[in-house]
Amino acid sequence: MKLLSVKIENFRLLKDFNMKFATGTKKNLTVVRAANETGKTTLLYALQWAIFGDISLPKKGVDFRLSALDQSGEVEISVTIDFSTTNSRGIESSYIIKRTAYESITGTTWKRDKKSGIVLYKQSKSGVDEIDHAQGWLKPHLPDDLREVFFTDGDRALSFIEGTDIDQSQKVEGAIRSLLGLEIIENAISHTRKIKTNLDKKVNSGIQENRGLNQKNELIQKLNDKIPQDEDQEKTTQEELSAAETSLNRISKKLENALAIGDKSKLNQDLKNAEKAKSVATDNYDKATKQQSALFKSKSLGTGLLKKDIDGANLILQKLYDDGVIPNNAIPILQDRLKGTKCFCGSDIDANTPEGSVGRKNLEALIEKSKKESPVNQRATELFYRTQSLINHWNPKSFIEQFSELMGSRDKAIEERKEAGEREAGIEAEIDLIPDTDIAGLRKLQTDHRTKEKTLRYDLGVIRTKINVNKNKLAELEEEQKKLLVVNVKGRQLLSELEVCQDLIKLFQASLDEMKDVELRKVSDLMNTIFLRMIGSDETDSSTTIIKKAEITNTFRIIVHGASNNVLNPSQDLNGASRRALTIAFIMALTKVSQVIAPNVIDTPLGMTSGYVKNSILKLACQNSSQLIMFLTHDEIRGCEDLIDEFAGEITTITNPAHYPKILVNKPGVDDIRVVQCKCNHRESCTTCERRINEELAQ
Repeated sequence: MKLLSVKIENFRLLKDFNMKFATGTKKNLTVVRAANETGKTTLLYALQWAIFGDISLPKKGVDFRLSALDQSGEVEISVTIDFSTTNSRGIESSYIIKRTAYESITGTTWKRDKKSGIVLYKQSKSGVDEIDHAQGWLKPHLPDDLREVFFTDGDRALSFIEGTDIDQSQKVEGAIRSLLGLEIIENAISHTRKIKTNLDKKVNSGIQENRGLNQKNELIQKLNDKIPQDEDQEKTTQEELSAAETSLNRISKKLENALAIGDKSKLNQDLKNAEKAKSVATDNYDKATKQQSALFKSKSLGTGLLKKDIDGANLILQKLYDDGVIPNNAIPILQDRLKGTKCFCGSDIDANTPEGSVGRKNLEALIEKSKKESPVNQRATELFYRTQSLINHWNPKSFIEQFSELMGSRDKAIEERKEAGEREAGIEAEIDLIPDTDIAGLRKLQTDHRTKEKTLRYDLGVIRTKINVNKNKLAELEEEQKKLLVVNVKGRQLLSELEVCQDLIKLFQASLDEMKDVELRKVSDLMNTIFLRMIGSDETDSSTTIIKKAEITNTFRIIVHGASNNVLNPSQDLNGASRRALTIAFIMALTKVSQVIAPNVIDTPLGMTSGYVKNSILKLACQNSSQLIMFLTHDEIRGCEDLIDEFAGEITTITNPAHYPKILVNKPGVDDIRVVQCKCNHRESCTTCERRINEELAQ
């Protein structure tokens, strides 16, 4: 199918819109230049509505008003498309499709009339012929499943690589199955299996006398029912496994990246250790400072300064001690002797005898003499014992040595506190740079997903083993059935029919497997080639390549491989430009491999792109599409003018009058709510579409 032209009446802002589409082999690009909020999406809806009906509208058309808000009464809305198709023999035919709706509008309320409908005409030299069941005729040419392939906007196209893994797989699989004709073969297999089941029932009812045959037929029927169920379960489990693997890779990468940036929980522990080390160093500094201060009040300072003098005095005092001069304990002893009549030496000191009286007087004189000398001796004695105390407790380390040691401890504590403080500040800076990522939570998720992956892998193995066992058993039973049917005339007829069914199922299944394998690889390989060219990546240069490869897996998921062949999630690991390039590459590859002639209508395909990527997306899209229709903003066009010159066969500009005077220079000259159209191309403007530039807006 190729779109030739469209006429739109009263479809929202498109009250009177006409345009032609480029259909050339080289000039296959149609450009609709339109700013945001101008009607691009409305035009996309109108084209889809004409072909697919209400299913293509938001919420499938429920509460979706087709007429403009300023209209009233009964309004006729219509979209008429001229298109052509080419059959397998290369014969081209032209058609006209017109979808019409009627809305009754009263104030702010509206109602869709039941007489809305669709008509399809085939054009010939003699005129036009209406085709019955227009929607049914259109379906095989553009199935509903392919709507998002051929009619899409840049953001919605991202649905092929965004959403849950299962959602992505289902969207990609649906598009591939429809465009490559996989559904037709699957329906053929299903239909043939139903025929075989009916034949098995005929065998049971027609040959009642053969109990053994009946039993085998029952078993065959059960296996024919069981195997497709198990195959569906296998597919579901495989999808779940692929989703689990992707999630595990995503979580593992997130954990790896988080750990590469820094483990916040570990850093918090390191911070606590640094704070503790800083506190210990501060305590050691304070302790050394106090000890240093106490040292100045201690005996060490005095003894250190007076050691020489103390040693000299001690020599004198020691001699006095050795000579018995000190300590002086004579007076109490002598006084004690006076109480008796004999001295301690045996002399008579009895006061009643002449000799004793003289001895007593000498002893009393000695006591008096000792009393006069006692204060000096007493002081010397005190000095003697004090010096002995100092000498006996003498610190082998001098004051200077002790002071130096304490100064060293103090300096060490200062250095340790400084290092701990610097470490503390550095860790705090690292923590500030780290996002709030739950490392422990990620590790748990990783473990949980590994467990889930292991379980699903085991379940998948069990299911596949069961399928293989049942298929082998089915083959044995069918062989035994064949032998039993041969001996029966009616059975021989049924056997022939059964063999035809079995052969057809095998043939269809082999074709399906080959298409899934070969054709899917073709789409995957071409998508990869287009994508890498779009983003300017070279898969052969591993030293500089960030993105090495894109592929479609056997479970219909689009994935990307990084430089080290690590799997990247396109929706999370690619930037906006690369995501757009990947989805458009998929659409282009699928369209080209299927060899389906159909338009690719894309709204805002170059959003979020610039420079090389923007130009390469546009160029490669033109080269890989049979008909390309793009709705481009002025910003998207900027920088791509030369490519549009090369590929564009039709260009039109649409403008929203509501943008005057803020955006538009001139008032377009309409008084109702509608978009207006002019013939200006991508390089020019007129009084209708001329826009203000940023410099003017800034004044």
